Amino acid sequence: MTLIVEDGTQVANSNTYVSDIEYSAYAAARGKTIGSDSVAREIELIKAMDYIESHRRQFKGNKVAFDQSLQWPRYSVFIDGFSIDSDAIPNELQNAQMETAIAINSFEVLNSGANQNVKSEELGQMKVEYFNGGSWNDSQLETVAVYLDVLLDSSGIGISATVSRK
Repeated sequence: MTLIVEDGTQVANSNTYVSDIEYSAYAAARGKTIGSDSVAREIELIKAMDYIESHRRQFKGNKVAFDQSLQWPRYSVFIDGFSIDSDAIPNELQNAQMETAIAINSFEVLNSGANQNVKSEELGQMKVEYFNGGSWNDSQLETVAVYLDVLLDSSGIGISATVSRK
């Protein structure tokens, strides 16, 4: 697998906003545990991209080109009243991808939901039967939400950065 970094120039077939080197440095500076080799880290980054790109978020502005690989670069984007260049990848987006990848290293990231792993229930005599494997509950990935918040169109779909622990 090869990471193809989108640098703001509409790189063909891009699949990440950050490189393995950037991700490794970011995690090290924060004392975070990530994959021990480049293959594991690349998988974390690709899964993080899948999560960010497919989570039905409505980003500010518009894609620069209809056929670009990822949601960024974009034009007509303002953060804190300042225009973001249409060939820029915001740091907030890169940080959100890396924070999501760090979370993926520890547990599975889900779009939404909760599951108690209930196989069957009965009301009389209150019987509950569970599937093997335990249960999971959603929790917020607050750091990802904070980074993405400034990039989202407030009139669009809000973010729900949730993760699952089994």
